[in-house]
Parts: sequence; structure tokens; C-alpha cells
Amino acid sequence: MRKSIYKALVQTGLIAILLTLISCLWIYYLGARAEAEEHVRTLTKVVAAGLNRGDSPAEILPSAVAGRPFLRLTLIAPDGSVLQETGYRAQHMENHLEREEIHDALAKGEGFVRRKSSTLERETSYYAVRLEDGSVLRGGVERGSWLAIMRETIPAMLGVLTIVLICCFTLTSLLTRKLLRPLIQAGETAEAIVQGRAVPLLSRLPEIDPILLRLREQQELIRDQMEELKEERNHIQRMMNTLNEGVILLGTDGRIIDYNRATERIFDLAADLRGTDAATLAQEEVWLQALRDVATDGRSGGEFTRNERRYVLVARRLEKKEGGVLVVVRDVTEAYQAEQHRRQFTANVSHELNTPLTSVRGYAELLHKGMYESTEEVRNFAARIMQEADRLLAMIEDLLSLSRLDEGHTVTGEHISLLELTREAAEMLSVQAQARDIRIEVGGDEGRLHTDRHLCFELVVNLIDNAVKYNRDGGEVRCRITDFPHAVRLKVCDNGIGISPAEQAHVFERFYRVDHSRSKETGGTGLGLAIVKHIAQRLGGSVRLDSTPDIGTTVTITLPVAE
Repeated sequence: MRKSIYKALVQTGLIAILLTLISCLWIYYLGARAEAEEHVRTLTKVVAAGLNRGDSPAEILPSAVAGRPFLRLTLIAPDGSVLQETGYRAQHMENHLEREEIHDALAKGEGFVRRKSSTLERETSYYAVRLEDGSVLRGGVERGSWLAIMRETIPAMLGVLTIVLICCFTLTSLLTRKLLRPLIQAGETAEAIVQGRAVPLLSRLPEIDPILLRLREQQELIRDQMEELKEERNHIQRMMNTLNEGVILLGTDGRIIDYNRATERIFDLAADLRGTDAATLAQEEVWLQALRDVATDGRSGGEFTRNERRYVLVARRLEKKEGGVLVVVRDVTEAYQAEQHRRQFTANVSHELNTPLTSVRGYAELLHKGMYESTEEVRNFAARIMQEADRLLAMIEDLLSLSRLDEGHTVTGEHISLLELTREAAEMLSVQAQARDIRIEVGGDEGRLHTDRHLCFELVVNLIDNAVKYNRDGGEVRCRITDFPHAVRLKVCDNGIGISPAEQAHVFERFYRVDHSRSKETGGTGLGLAIVKHIAQRLGGSVRLDSTPDIGTTVTITLPVAE
């Protein structure tokens, strides 16, 4: 600190001295220039008055500048030719008609200009006045330029500067010691207070004593607050350790701040990893990808297997000013196994029911067409068999679709237009919609995607089909596509029966129906939105539902643009 203050004072003094010297020199130069120009202006006017009275130029011009080599007088004819010059031979001088001061004198009666010589570092001021006979008398005064004067005075300036610097160094050293003495004493006293040692206040520095007293009070307050924070952290840590889910807190720099005991169990931690990079916690690609996604998108998730256990992780960026990321890792092994059993059951039931139900529908068609001896009662019965068979076949098809999605078949990628795909789906369902006088409207942006065309088409068909089935007669279905920089959004809106808030949380569950009577009437299986949700997740997107009873329902699908 002593060196910094000493250096700052020396630099300040040096800069002040230099600026003072340069300013004084500049003021002197301006004053001298103004005095010389006023002198040449007065001299030119006096000589011009003599010439207007009839004095001889050959006599009056040399005598006016005698003994003053820095002054020149020039007599110039109206055509610009030089008639007489005190410094040079007139016959050897060029025509002056285009000179600025001559031009102004001929036009306005007088003219003034300064001209610099970059090579000689000289500056000349000219003043010209028009005579009564139309000729022009010009006076000039020559002097050194600003740079030339600076160069001439550098030795003197260096001498003065050396003397002043010696004085400056001496005074600065004394001033630095005087300034630092109370600060050093105050620092020693403050250190003693922080360490808890009782020290007397500085009697020689009453201005600092209140500050030190305040520091002592703050030290006691900070000590109490630290104890409270420590106790609070222990409470939070005990609560976190009772959780079965692993909870990890990351800083804005991606380093681990804290984690609970479940995290140690899940990741088999043998050493304390607090303060290390989050990537060292696990090497699974899902974990590393989640860290990358949460850094860019603010939230991420995924599933991974470790030690024959299956886990789901959810990471979310904290919204507080200090930032950071909270990661929760949950063990879903039992739920995953139960889901696997359910998927296998669904696939087996679908496979077993598909063949006999197809045969039932074939016999029902024979009965309905009257290929056997029949009555009206037989036809009605056959029609009922066909209706139930169609409904069961639709359910089987939906079950097979869900089973394929659950099994995770390979997702292909190709460039598609979501707008064009939605129009195709609307055209396919137009007959079903026209039967109930429902209008399907498709519009918006192009919706360019690189995704699985088959899955995307199945998603759109299920959305529109669901909107038509649960709409009112004469209603409408609006499909709107919107492009974003990294995603495409599809909104399917209807003005149908709507869904109550209590049921909205269940509509994506399999076999769940909002209105059982309407589902039976329209052939609904309760699997449409479940298929939509699964396909959206398989394509890396998301689905959201907004609905109001008796007003309508809006389903929003967001799909990523990139491959």
C-alpha cells in the first residue's frame, strides 16, 4: 500500500508539473502571436495611409521595416503582380492574385491569414489592405511555430522539472509516512478486535475510534449470525438425509455445492466431491447431457441405469439472483419393472385378440349382407357385432401402437413440413368431420422438422381425431403451426365439450375417458392422448393441454427442429 500511495502521489505531481509548463508555454505563445499580429496590422495601416497620401513606395516601405527582419511589406498590383517587396526581389515573385489575403482585400477592403511551413517549422501572419488606387499593401510577420518553440524550451523545462521532481520525491515520502501511520494503527486495532482481543481505542485518532467501535459491534453480530446459519444448515442437512431421492445443488460454475446421503448411496461416493466439477460425479452420457441441457435450456431430465437400478433425474436452473442448478435423482426401478410387465401384458392381449375378432367381423359382414337366411333381428344383431368388433379392433390398433412406442423402436429422421403433414391428416379425417358438420381449419408457418414422418403423422391424426370425436355438431377444429428458432409448435383447438380441471391431470393416462357415453358412441378407446404423449416424448418434444368445460380444449405440441 505504501508503494501504491507513493507512486500515485509522484505521478500526480509529475503530471501536474508537465501540464503547468505546457499550459504556460502555450499561453505565452498565444500572447506573443497576438501582439505580433496586432503590430503588423497597425504598421500596414500606417504605411497604407502614407501611400494613399502620395508617398513613394520605394522610400516608405524599406524605412518602415528597417531593423526588423521578421517583418515584410509587399505592394501588389490589382492584377496580382508584385510591384515592390522588402524581403525579396519583386520581379522574381509569382502572381499573388490567388492568395487568400489578397483576394479578400480586393473584395472586402482587407484580408488576414496565417500560413505554416511544415518543413521550416515557421508560421507567417499576413494582413492586406486595399489602397485607393486599387493596389494592395500586405504586411507579414514571421515567427517560429509552436513545435519549434517547444523544442527550444525543452532544456529549460527539463532543468526545472528535475529540480521540482527532487522536491516532489522528498515531500511525497514524508506525506506517505504521515498518511499511513494512522491506517497502520487502525488496522492493527481492527485485527485485534476480529481476533477477540480487548484493545483500547486510539486516543490520538478520535476520528477513527467510532469506526473501530462499530467494527467491534459488527464482529459480535456476525459471530451470532454465523452460529444461526450453521444451525440452520444442520437442520436442512438432516432433513435432506431422510429423503430417498438424491438431491444435488450445483453452482453457476458447474461445481458441486452440496448433496445429501441418498446421493452418496446412488453414486457410490467414497470421497467428498463438494467443490469439484459436476461431471466427475458420474460418467453416464445421460448425466453429462443433462448438465449440458440445463446450462442452455434451464431444465433437463433423463433416465439411466446404475448397479442394475433404474433412475430418473430432473435438473432445473434456480430462478434466484445467485443462480445455480438443483438436480433430483429418483429410484424408479420398481415402477419401471411394473411398467415392463404391463407392456408385455398389453402386447400379449392384443396379439391374442386380434385374430378371433377379425373372424367375428368377417362373419358379421356375412350376416349383415344376407348371405344366409336371415331376419331383421339377425341383421340388427350382426350390425351390433360389427360395431363392437370395429371398436375392439380400434382398441387393439391403439394398444399395438402404444406397445411399439413402449418398446422404443428406432426413430428415423427425414425433413418434413408439419403444415403439409397436418393438412394430409385433416383431409384423411374430413369425411368423419363432414358427417357431423365439423369444419377443420389448418394454417400457420411451414413447420420444417427433421423427425420421424410416420410417428409425427400418427401424432397429428390422433390429435385431430380426438378433437373431432369430442366436439359438438357444427363445431370447428383449428390447427395452427408456429415456427421458433429451435422448435416448432402445433396447436389443435376445438370448441367441444371441454374437460374439467379435476380430469385434466388424467387425460393422458391409458384407457381414461372423460365421457364414457360419448366414447362408446364415437368409438373412442381412451388411448388417443396417451399415444400423442408417448410420440411427443419419443420425438424429443412436449405436450400441454388447456381446457374449459363447455368451451373447448387446446392441445399444444412442441417438437425440436434439429436432428
